[in-house]
Amino acid sequence: MIVDAHAHACGEYVTADAIKQKLRSCGCDKVILTPGQNGSRTTYALKNKAQMHPYEDVVTKQNRSNKMMMGLLGMIRTVPKGNECVYELVKQYPESVYQNYWVTKKNVDKLDEDYKRMQFVAVKLHQCWENFSVGDAYFEKVTSWATKQNLPLFIHMYSHEEVEKMVQYKKSHPQLKLIMGHLYGAELFTKEAQTACENVYFDLSNCYFVSKERFLLAYQALGAEHFLLGSDTPYGRQALEKTMEQIKTSGIPEEDIQKICGENAVKLFAL
Repeated sequence: MIVDAHAHACGEYVTADAIKQKLRSCGCDKVILTPGQNGSRTTYALKNKAQMHPYEDVVTKQNRSNKMMMGLLGMIRTVPKGNECVYELVKQYPESVYQNYWVTKKNVDKLDEDYKRMQFVAVKLHQCWENFSVGDAYFEKVTSWATKQNLPLFIHMYSHEEVEKMVQYKKSHPQLKLIMGHLYGAELFTKEAQTACENVYFDLSNCYFVSKERFLLAYQALGAEHFLLGSDTPYGRQALEKTMEQIKTSGIPEEDIQKICGENAVKLFAL
C-alpha cells in the first residue's frame, strides 16, 4: 500500500480522472487531498534547493515569500470553496481519495457541521496563509476539536520560533496527533527525543524541500514510525515519483520503506 499523504486538489490532482491516471502511473493506491488553487491544472517547476543545500533549512525563506504573496492575494478566502472541491473528488473516487479539511478563522465554527457531512480524515492549519500562533485561542480551539475527534492535525509552520512553541505544546498535549509539514523543525523535536515526539509525524513532501540527508538524520533519531510520504502536488514536477525514489534509495530497510510510504498513513488516518 502506497499513500500520498499530502497533496493539493489541483495540478495533476485537479479531477477524479486525473487522480486515477496519476496514482496508476506511480503505483500509488491512495491520496490525502487538501485544497489548492481551485481549478488550476498547473504543475510548478521548482529548483531543487534541498539537493543544493542538503543539510540546510530551505523552507523558512520560502515561507517568508509565500506569506507575503498569499497575504497580498487574499488566498485564505478561497479555502472554504476548496474544501468543497476536495469533498466532490472524494465522492467521485471514494476508494482512493480522502480529505484533509483546511481550517480557517472563517470556517472554524462549522467544524462539527462539515465533519458530519464530509467525514474528513484530518484537519489542516497553515501559518503562511493565515496569522495565528501556537497556543492562542484559535489554535487551541482547533487542536481541542481535533483531539476530541481523534483526528490528526497537519500544520505548515512559519518559523522556528513557532516550532519551539509547538515542541513545548506537545509535551503537555501528548494525545494530539500532529503532522509537521515538510519535515520542518524536525531538528528541534529530535533534540527533545521521545518526550515531545509522542503522536508526532513528519511529512516528507517533497524532495524539493526535504533532502535525503535531513530525512536520514531525523529517521536515525526517531525511527520509521514517525514519517509519511507526501508529494505536495502541484509544487515540483514529478514530485511524487522523485520523493518515493528518494525514500527507496535512502538505504533504510525495506520494512521501514513500506511503513513510510504507506503503512503509517493507513494506520494514522484509519484508511
